[in-house]
Amino acid sequence: MTAPLRDLLAASLDEGAAKSILAYAEEGETPLDRFLDGVGHLCPFLGRIMRRSPARLERVLDATPEGEFPALMPDPASGELPLEELKSYLRNARNDIALAVALGDLCGVLTLSEVTECLTVLGDKAIALALEGGARAASELRGVEFEEEPTLHHGLSIIAMGKLGARELNYSSDIDLVAIYDPSRAGLSPDSRLDAKAVAIKTVQIMVDILNQQTVEGFVFRTDLRLRPNPGATNVAVSLSAAERYYEEYGQNWERAAFIKARACAGDQKTGETFMRLIRPFVWRRTLDFGAVADIHAVKKQIHAEKGRPDLEVPGADVKLGPGGIREIEFFAQTQQLLLGGRDKSLRSPRTEEALFALAKDGHIDEATAEDLCKAYQHLRATEHRLQMREDAQTQELPEDEEGLSRIAALMNAPGRDEFVNETEAHMRLVHDAYADLFDTPEPHEPVPGSLVFTGVEDDPRTLQTLRNIGFEAPEVVTDKIRRWHMGALRATKSARARELLTGLVPRILMQLGELASPDQGFLALDSLLTRLPAGFQVFSLFTAEPEILDDVLVLCQASPEFTRKFGERPALIEGLLEGVDITPPDPPYAPEDADMEERLDAVRRVINEHRIRTSAGLVLGQTSPIATARALSDAADGAIEDLTAAVRQEAEAAGKAPLGELAVLGFGRLGIEALTTLSDLDLVFIYDLEEKSHEGEQLFARLVRRIVSALSVPTQQGELFKIDMQLRPSGGAGPTAVSFSAYEQYYTETAWTWEMMAFTKARVVYGDEGISQRIEAVQKQVLTRPRDPAEIAKDVIDMRARLLAEKAPRTLYDVKRLPGGLTDIDFITQYLSLIHAEHLGLLPRHPRDAINTFCQHGILTEEQAEILLDAHELVECTIHYLRATEGGAPPESLLSGAHSRLRKLSDLWDDSPLDEQLTTHRRAVKALFDELVGPYSAEI
Repeated sequence: MTAPLRDLLAASLDEGAAKSILAYAEEGETPLDRFLDGVGHLCPFLGRIMRRSPARLERVLDATPEGEFPALMPDPASGELPLEELKSYLRNARNDIALAVALGDLCGVLTLSEVTECLTVLGDKAIALALEGGARAASELRGVEFEEEPTLHHGLSIIAMGKLGARELNYSSDIDLVAIYDPSRAGLSPDSRLDAKAVAIKTVQIMVDILNQQTVEGFVFRTDLRLRPNPGATNVAVSLSAAERYYEEYGQNWERAAFIKARACAGDQKTGETFMRLIRPFVWRRTLDFGAVADIHAVKKQIHAEKGRPDLEVPGADVKLGPGGIREIEFFAQTQQLLLGGRDKSLRSPRTEEALFALAKDGHIDEATAEDLCKAYQHLRATEHRLQMREDAQTQELPEDEEGLSRIAALMNAPGRDEFVNETEAHMRLVHDAYADLFDTPEPHEPVPGSLVFTGVEDDPRTLQTLRNIGFEAPEVVTDKIRRWHMGALRATKSARARELLTGLVPRILMQLGELASPDQGFLALDSLLTRLPAGFQVFSLFTAEPEILDDVLVLCQASPEFTRKFGERPALIEGLLEGVDITPPDPPYAPEDADMEERLDAVRRVINEHRIRTSAGLVLGQTSPIATARALSDAADGAIEDLTAAVRQEAEAAGKAPLGELAVLGFGRLGIEALTTLSDLDLVFIYDLEEKSHEGEQLFARLVRRIVSALSVPTQQGELFKIDMQLRPSGGAGPTAVSFSAYEQYYTETAWTWEMMAFTKARVVYGDEGISQRIEAVQKQVLTRPRDPAEIAKDVIDMRARLLAEKAPRTLYDVKRLPGGLTDIDFITQYLSLIHAEHLGLLPRHPRDAINTFCQHGILTEEQAEILLDAHELVECTIHYLRATEGGAPPESLLSGAHSRLRKLSDLWDDSPLDEQLTTHRRAVKALFDELVGPYSAEI
């Protein structure tokens, strides 16, 4: 085509080309004038640049297409222009080429390959000049010194990826680049204050600014550097050695596919050649190991392709990323290239059409399929170009309205809108059917309602929609984090095998999260777990072999950040879910007999903390009841107290500092009634009885008790064990840490307040020498069964309840212990009844439920009253145990998503109404009963 574009367009119009465009012309004396007017009407961007610069239009029409419009291309000498002038120059050159290519394309003068080649040449030249300008500016930075004359590109090579790399650049495409530098070729002096890395980064930053910045003249190319190794953690320029290390250790199959199209397009030639040689074994593997093949097939399983799908429609369709679009044709070719190209060099073409015909030639696909896909590719690419040239925007979505479709049909020179729609739909159906045949890997046990593709650096629209359909509200967050998993950004995904296993698990993970009340919350919890894991292969192998364990972990991680933290720190706890949750408390001793004290402290904490996590998991998963959980935690605490108290006493004996006498540990509160939660403090009183009373013996017992308390509470590398509360000892917090038996006996028989007697109803000996333990229990029975004045006790109980309500006000609607009618009221009712009726009934059960049943049996409570208290106690305890296991100590303002359904599994008493309403109903009944049995106190419910 040696004639000017003007003549070629005129000749084409004389032959009847662009009839549809001419129909949109409003003025013009010649067919060419009318054609230009029609183009301006249909493509506002082209109309603006023609009207803005008549000189540009004349320059373009006078240019010759031969050799990709050489008269319009940037002059290599322009690289020496000042940066601002260079920016203006390149933008004007780009607009010239954009107009020339569009006119030639729309009139049929240029074929698709000629259009993309011309745009590619422009891209190469613009990148080269921008890189030269960036390198020149970086050379002038303060502190940069060279051994000799500065090298032109400082050892920096620009690798073209995607359509630019394949010489198939779009009309209004981003350009995907990877910047690689070789420090040995930077030419910097040893005295330079900036090293090769800093100079390369600055050069690339300036280059991108030259190409990418939007000015009044537009831009040259939107530039994307996210295809570089690990873009979230690396600079815009990557050294050869860093790139080599990344692709050897972390390179993914989608990156292999991306590099099929790669080529060095600008910059230092030797660095570019070295990088392409380095990357070749990564892309083209002569043999694929099982893991690599499995990973490709795992990606295939995530792609939702269905032959003859009825929902494939042209209006609003994405001709690039949608079903039957350009991406499906490219992926159709690239996946087979990855599997076969390592052994067959003829299949390595970066150009899509050439790759398809090569696959057909070697018999991997039939020739008719290759021809049909190439025709569809040309039609869809031409459509894409017309969508983009209308407003110079990177868009691939067809209009949904009839007028918009009519305009695209006119630009395609179709006879009419319906004909264009029918032709486009035929091509898209053919493409998607071929694609569905290739990726037909049905998974009947794990159906996925749409595509789940997380390759590349851009979000796949169909994947985002699939995630929304599953239930995710922020699908972009999900895709971003999953890409980080695949890139090996976490310790758990550093190994290739771990990443391959995780790729296969992703569909199940997402589908199971979709079953939870808040999929987004569950996903973030899982991401937090994966971030904490020291390694992933073993855990992912377990999830693959036992997917039900994965399901449980997803539920637990969503239920509580504590599970996320613990599972991340101790992956072995996940394996513990294999046989179902075992809440059987461990038996002491927890460390070998020859272990020193530090080892024993660590061993007890490790065993007890792991037991806490297991029991909490059983509760949240609905595998254990709150009552069983409470008993298991209490038994474990008894074991820890026994183990460490014995260890401290042995250590004291070995050091010759053991007091002569007996020791017992009295447990109050939840420990006393064997109803600990995962976060309960231990309310303890230490009581001793000396063989011979002496000041020295008292001091030795006090020291011994301090060491026991320290052993039970001090944090170690294995974490905390218990918080110890000793406020219930005689004389309270001001008294000695250890109390003599005589002082204990005297206090409770002569001095103790009513509220202390109430607490005493829950006390039990949790550890002790036989003699002193029996004497303590005898005192407890004697004190609790003596006669009392019901009116006096009632007054004290009411005063105590009012004071507690004032001093420790309820914090939220779920503070079911402190709220009027809550657990405290139930406890106070049972303690009041125990104190006034023990004289006749004997020592009553410590646990409120057992005490309530006893009162009912003896007619002290009616069956209706007992039922009110028992039902309320069950639901309150259920709530407290669940919230302690999932939320921590402070009651929440509102329940986390999913808590309602999990709580309902823990008791048949819950109905379908809101939990807070049910709790309020039960609290009203309890408060009314408190007022009736004990007496009223002022409180609103």
